Amino acid sequence: MKKELSLVFVLGFSALFITEILAEGKRLQKLEVEKEIGTTLKTLDKHLFPGLKDDELVVQVNEGGFLHSDITDAETTKKEFEELNEGVKCKIMTVGQAKEIYKKEFLISYGTSLDK
Repeated sequence: MKKELSLVFVLGFSALFITEILAEGKRLQKLEVEKEIGTTLKTLDKHLFPGLKDDELVVQVNEGGFLHSDITDAETTKKEFEELNEGVKCKIMTVGQAKEIYKKEFLISYGTSLDK
């Protein structure tokens, strides 16, 4: 009887120990993913739209992508692109807003959001 009771205690403590190790492993894995996401977001912010400041204007094309022109202003770029490409709608926004769109799309691929 004592052996059986001791065995139950040993198995119980072993299960508790294993559960704690697994929980710690998941926590460390989550921290690694969060660190990777943070690093990638900083890299995206640094390398998206090189040479443009966050307050400069770009034109977002509804089919994907962004346009920028050093020759004409954003409104002219938008108008000319829509005239050349029938059915395409464009939207003018700042580079900062465009970066946020890319960041949100990146986070969606990880199943998270900027609010977290």
